[in-house]
Amino acid sequence: MRTRKIGKKWYYNFDIYIDGKRKIIEKVGGNTKKEAIEKGEIAKKDYEQTSNSFSQSIATLSDLIEDYRKNYINIFLRENTKRIRNYYFNIIIKDIGDTKLQKMNVRFFQDYIVKTKDPNNIKKFLNSLFNYAVRVELISKNPIKNVIVPKAEKIDFDLITPEDIEIIKNMEIREVLKDFILFIYLTGVRPSEGLALEFKNINFKDKTISIERSINKYKRNLFEPLKNNSSKRKILFNDIIEDIFTRRKSAIEKLIDKSEGYYKSDLIFANSKGNTFIISDFNKEKYKIKEKINKNFHFRALRHMHTTLLIEKGVNIKAVQERLGHADIKTTLEVYAHVTEKMKKEVIPVLDDLLK
Repeated sequence: MRTRKIGKKWYYNFDIYIDGKRKIIEKVGGNTKKEAIEKGEIAKKDYEQTSNSFSQSIATLSDLIEDYRKNYINIFLRENTKRIRNYYFNIIIKDIGDTKLQKMNVRFFQDYIVKTKDPNNIKKFLNSLFNYAVRVELISKNPIKNVIVPKAEKIDFDLITPEDIEIIKNMEIREVLKDFILFIYLTGVRPSEGLALEFKNINFKDKTISIERSINKYKRNLFEPLKNNSSKRKILFNDIIEDIFTRRKSAIEKLIDKSEGYYKSDLIFANSKGNTFIISDFNKEKYKIKEKINKNFHFRALRHMHTTLLIEKGVNIKAVQERLGHADIKTTLEVYAHVTEKMKKEVIPVLDDLLK
C-alpha cells in the first residue's frame, strides 16, 4: 500500500484497472501513516471483492437487471408487481443501462436521480435491485442507499368552491371529466385512486367504495399499490355519487355498442378505448377550467377542499383522516390549516372590492 503525507494528513493510494486501463485511487487515510495504511487496505479489499465478484456476464447495469429479473422478479413476484418493476427498469436501462458497474457510486446515482421525472420510484426500484445484488454476494454494498431524492416542488393552487363546481358542470368539456371532478370533490379520494376504481369496488347496497390500488402516473393500465397501509379503506358515498356511477355505466355501455375496439374493462373512469386515463390526459381541459373560473385549478385542490368542508361541518377529525387515507392525523390537520390560511388571504381582495 503506497502512502504519502500532504500537509498534516496521510494519504493512501493503490492501482485499479477498468476496461484494461490503469487508474490510481487516492484518498485521505488519517493523521498517521499507520491509519492511512489500515484504511487503504480496507478500501482495496472492498474494491477487489466488488470487482472480482462480477462474472463476465454481469458487467453493466443492464446485465445486473436481467439477472435480477431472471432469478428474482420472474420467480417471486406477482404479475402486476412484475409489470411495475419492469416498467421502471426499462426506463433505467434506456437511460444508463450500458454503464459499467465499477463506475457506479453514490455520486453517479445522485446525478442521475435528480434528472429523472419520477425520482422516488427510480430510487425505490434501484434500491431493490442493489439489495438483491448484495444479498447474493454480487456486490459488497448498495451504492443507491445514501442517494438523496430531491423534494418535489409544492404545487400552488386556488380554492375550489361549490360555485366553481357548478360552473365546471356547465362547461363544454368531456362528461367523464366533469363526473371525475365532482367525484373527487365529494369523496376526497386521491386522483390516482379514483382513476383506478372499478365497478367491482362499489357496494351499492351498503353505499361503500373500496379503495384498493392506484394508477401509475405515466403509463396506461399499470396499477400500483396504495401510498400506505392507511390508504386501503372503505368510504361511504351519497346519492350524487351513485348518479355518477349510473352515468358512467351507461356511457361505457354506449361506447361498447359503438366501438368494436373498446377494451372491455371494469373501470369506472375509462377513456374512449376502455383504458385508464393518466392525469396529463386532462391538461388541455384543465387550462379551459382555469380560464373559466379564473383560478389555478388543480385536482389536489378538490381533495383539500373536501377535507376542509368536512371539518368545518363538524365531522370528527379521526373520521376525516380515515376517509382520506392519511397515515396520521397530523397530515389531515396540516391540510386543513393550509386551506384555511388561503381562505384568510382571500378576505383582503373581497374587502378591497367593497369600496370600489
